[in-house]
Amino acid sequence: MEASGGPGQELSDCARRIQQALAADSPVRSFVGKLSRRAAEGQRSAAHKREKPMIRLAVNADVQRIEVLMKSVPGFWQSSWPAEVIPNAIASANGLAFVAEDHGKIIGFVCAHDVGFRGYLSELVVSESHRRQGVASELIGHVETELIRRDCRMLISDVWRDAEPFYRRLGWSEPDVILLRKRLD
Repeated sequence: MEASGGPGQELSDCARRIQQALAADSPVRSFVGKLSRRAAEGQRSAAHKREKPMIRLAVNADVQRIEVLMKSVPGFWQSSWPAEVIPNAIASANGLAFVAEDHGKIIGFVCAHDVGFRGYLSELVVSESHRRQGVASELIGHVETELIRRDCRMLISDVWRDAEPFYRRLGWSEPDVILLRKRLD
């Protein structure tokens, strides 16, 4: 049994004084409240200040990592594509192929072509773990900026039905034409 005034009693007295200071309208309470608010703001701020991926021109050294990205998205990679499909696409894009890179990993790829009359967005892919973070919008924005610089004022694309709302949010609309295709087997 502890004697009165022992270590246990001192801790109880200290805890009681802290509770009283926090309960009262005191400078201690005000200071602790400010610290708590700042800590909460810092946590929210850090969560919202997620580092943006770097967007840069795609180069042939990226081909293997772009292919890995494309194959990681179910249904994206076409088994009929030849091995040189990505290097050919980058070359024919003539400065309209970009990658999004996050800590050395390619998380997004866009490829477009300036065909004179209009631009054509041929491929857009973002890793599933980086979707809904603005990566696709940033990639398309780079294509649009470059096309405008080239005095091209129309960008078209064929898009998956489930991606249509995304494109519409970016200002895309349905043209007065239909898309036809012919398989060249």
